[in-house]
Parts: sequence; C-alpha cells; structure tokens
Amino acid sequence: MSTPNLAIPHVAAAQAQKEVTINDGFDGLDRAVTDFLTVNLSSGDVTLTDAQYRGHRIFRSQGVTVARTLTVPAIRREVAIDNADGTAVLTVARGAGFVDIPPGAALVIYTDGTTNGIRPIGGVGGGGGAADFLDLSDTPSSYAGHSLKPVRVNVGETGLEFFTPGLSAGNWAVPFRGALVRRTSDATGLTFPWFASWQTAVYDTDSFWDSGTPTRLTIPAGITRVRLHGSVRLADQLAAGSIFLALARNGTFPGPSSYPGTEALHVRHSGTGFNTNQAFFITPVLSVSAGDYFELRLNRTGLTVTSVLADPATFFAIEVVEVSTAQQAPSIAGARGLNSWGGTAGGTANARTVSLTPALTAYFAGLAVRFINGAAANTGAATLNVDGLGAVAIRKGDGTVDLAAGDLPASALVTVVHDGTVFRLA
Repeated sequence: MSTPNLAIPHVAAAQAQKEVTINDGFDGLDRAVTDFLTVNLSSGDVTLTDAQYRGHRIFRSQGVTVARTLTVPAIRREVAIDNADGTAVLTVARGAGFVDIPPGAALVIYTDGTTNGIRPIGGVGGGGGAADFLDLSDTPSSYAGHSLKPVRVNVGETGLEFFTPGLSAGNWAVPFRGALVRRTSDATGLTFPWFASWQTAVYDTDSFWDSGTPTRLTIPAGITRVRLHGSVRLADQLAAGSIFLALARNGTFPGPSSYPGTEALHVRHSGTGFNTNQAFFITPVLSVSAGDYFELRLNRTGLTVTSVLADPATFFAIEVVEVSTAQQAPSIAGARGLNSWGGTAGGTANARTVSLTPALTAYFAGLAVRFINGAAANTGAATLNVDGLGAVAIRKGDGTVDLAAGDLPASALVTVVHDGTVFRLA
C-alpha cells in the first residue's frame, strides 16, 4: 500500500525495521515539497515520468529556444514550471489540456489527476496567474476574428466575451443628455415678434429648463457642445405672408457669420397657397459655455393669426454632443492597455527600445508595456523608448527611485506602467 498521489509506501502491519520505511517516506515527502528538476528541451519535447513528477516541486526548463511541449502525468499535483531562461513559449500539456508559459516567466499549475485536467493557479517570478488573457477560465477561447473588439460580461454573468458594439440590446451606449420642452395649451392673443414660452418638459436630464424663465434652455456647467432643434405651428390661415423663426443666444441674434445655425428661417414668403403655418430648424453642433441660454423668437408678416398651437409640432429641444470630461483614446495601441507586447527589447542594457504592433502614437498614463529584457542586465538607471517616441526613465514601483544594477535581469520578462511622467517597474 502507498499514499494515493505521491505513492509513498505505507508501513505494513508487524513490519520489521519500520523506521526505514518511515524515513524513506519522510525523504520522499521532503523532495516532493522542495526539490527541483532541470528538464532539457533543447533536442525536442519531453514527457515526465510518474516518478519525476511525484518527486519534485519545481521543474526548470533548459534549452527552450523554440516552442516546446512538456507533458506531465495524470497525477494530482501542484508544481511550479520555470521558463525563466527560455526565449520561446513552453507549453505544459496534460492530455488535451495545456498551459502556455511565456519566455522569461514561471507559473504554478495544478493537475487534478484526470486525463485533461490542468490549469494555472498562480504565479511565481514574472509569470503572473496566467500566461495570457485566454488562459483564464472565464474568457473567450481565441482571439481569432475579434480584432479591435471590446470585452463585456456575458448575459449569464458567468464570464467575459468579445462583442461588436452597436444598437442591439445589451450593447454599450453613451447615456443621453438633453431636454425637450413644449406647450400644454395654445398661446393666444399674441403680439409679434414673440419669444416662445414653454410650459412643461417632456424630459430634462440636467435642468436645462426652469419654469421661472420659461422661454430659455440654459447650459449647465461641464457641457461644451450641443445641437438644438426647434419648431412652432401657428393657427391655420390661408393668406399671403411670411413666418420667421430665429434662434437667440443670451438675448441677442449674433447671426450666421459669428455663430452658425442662428440665422432666421422664414417660410411662406409672399405665398398664398399655404394653409399650415409651421416652421422648423436644426442647428449644426455649437460650442457653448456654462450659463449660455437659448430662446426661439417667432415673427410673422402679412398674416393675422395670433395663436401658437399646443401641437406636437411646437417644441424646443437641446441635445448634448460633448462634455468637458470627454477624452479620445490616445491610439489603437493605447486601447490595448495591459497587453502591449514589445517582444525582445533592443538598445543597450541601460537604454532599452521596443516596438509595438500597431505602433503607439503617444505616451499616456496607464500604458503598460511588456517585453523580454536583452541578454545583459542593467547596470544602473535605465530608460525605455517605445516606437521612437523618446526615452523615458524606468523607475521602481514608487516612481521616484532609479533602478539599481540588476533590477532588469538578463532575458527576464519585464512589465512597466507609464504614470504620465515615467515608467514604473511593475
């Protein structure tokens, strides 16, 4: 009889020299918990024996200059695989299951004793908890066909998925901001020109309208660009004449040359074949400041109607197009965030260079770059130049202390994060 996973022999009943079996068992357990085995893969893939897998805690690869596979037995075991000296990916396989370990990384894996049972459970050294995004248990299985797509939580809230943004249910959209005001009763006995006075808000996301100043839509703080829509309908009259609809800003009419979209719109000019008296306009996108207010002014000539109808065609609306906190993504490369892979760095030991695909167009706070350090460790303070944008100091995690000799080991997997000023070693 022996133990179920490490196969350490049990002490038999009435056994002579029990201490020999017990001491051998202690030795086997000690090796299984602490010992390491160097596995040479320079000549090809390697399959570990049951005894090798049970008898060691850490397996150090050697000679991984091209992609290699290390196959492990179907034994319940937690071990560390170290590919720190490799320059290519090492795949650790169990049946159809596998875990990829990048060059320069180390990873803790667990095999559950089943045919395909293998998964990463945590990192040691530079390896992290998974070799890449797809190694996580709740992520898509492939990047194929998903170029530049964002990631979201799936409908079942059980994992992540790539998706194509659009207008279908469940896709992302920018929250709408704006207001729509109208009349609830006809405005009668009017004299012209008349500033349209509104009685209710159909919607108003940011208090653009106040019943205390019923003619106005006022810009709150933080809004920088808007688009306005307006329409009025007078009582019907079949007669010659004109209707003029104009947009006023802050009580004046600056005109189209200085403020596009504010010119007066006139309809029915000198015509007699019209009966429905309605005018409508929409502005282009307009730059605004907090406190600006807009009004509709209605005028008419030749007609004698004095009523504006409480009709669906009588309204005033504002739509927010831009706010002061809006930001553009710095670049496609920037949108990749933590997955900006630079490959093996060039340059010198203290002045590393990397290139991303696609190329970065500007540094920005939060940019994370991963790369394999060159064949020589740094000898002191070091810099990184990404895509020729300029050398930026690499500092320790607090962002203030320069690197010491050896902080970038030869051939190590390195992650740095730009804080807006320098790269911090992660």
